[in-house]
Amino acid sequence: MQQFRRLCSSSASAAIFTPQSKLREWIRRFEQASVFEPQTSAQLIISHVFGKKMISQLSHEETLMKISAEENARIDKLCSKRLSHIPIQYIIGEWDFRNCSLKMKPPIFIPRPETESLVDLVNLELERSQKLNFRLLEVGCGSGAISLSILREHVEKQEKSTSKPSNQLLEVIAIDVNEEAVNLTKLNSSILHLSNQLTVLNSSVEKFESTRKFDAIVSNPPYIPSTEMNALQKEIINHESSLAFDGGKDGFDVIRQIISFADRSLVKDG
Repeated sequence: MQQFRRLCSSSASAAIFTPQSKLREWIRRFEQASVFEPQTSAQLIISHVFGKKMISQLSHEETLMKISAEENARIDKLCSKRLSHIPIQYIIGEWDFRNCSLKMKPPIFIPRPETESLVDLVNLELERSQKLNFRLLEVGCGSGAISLSILREHVEKQEKSTSKPSNQLLEVIAIDVNEEAVNLTKLNSSILHLSNQLTVLNSSVEKFESTRKFDAIVSNPPYIPSTEMNALQKEIINHESSLAFDGGKDGFDVIRQIISFADRSLVKDG
């Protein structure tokens, strides 16, 4: 019996792991723990360990290759964090939003796909505008996803325009009541080489003052009533800042502040 145990122990220690086998293992463990999007979570973490954005970027041969003990340990360490319902964006420390690769840090709000519609609306307004100088304010910048996407796409459009070059100057100011969010937006703007085109300030919209009016205001404000906060996913409740979600008693606290500010700070037809 002792000899059998030694053989089993030796066999276990000599186990060979591949990206594919680790993927199957962690999808199963995530499913058992009711982790949100178990397959996507496992794919993103394992591809991150191998320096890829998506698991599909690994060739079929690479998914079957033996991984090192260090790679195996790193996969297990990161996946164990996801097992505790830590958002995948915080685990891998980055997230793609439109054409921007953004650094992510807890507890800053994680941009959702539906936020892209706000960028589309501002881009449409920019296209319609005949102004040479367009001033935009973002309220609650978080990681800077909205402002930085708008700025980057504006620059790229100008660079690609051959028939009718645009000289439109886009001035963007982003504010956030959370100083950690301000610092993260500044970091992302630096990485994307957009620091010179974006002013980031630590302020609530209620206390923010500007001597000049804005052509547009964009925001993805907190809108969840305080009494409904506990119904949100574990990932949100335990890890993301409540400042990005809690909209007060009826969910409209910050929204009312934005409307009040807009009433006195937007240009005519803004």
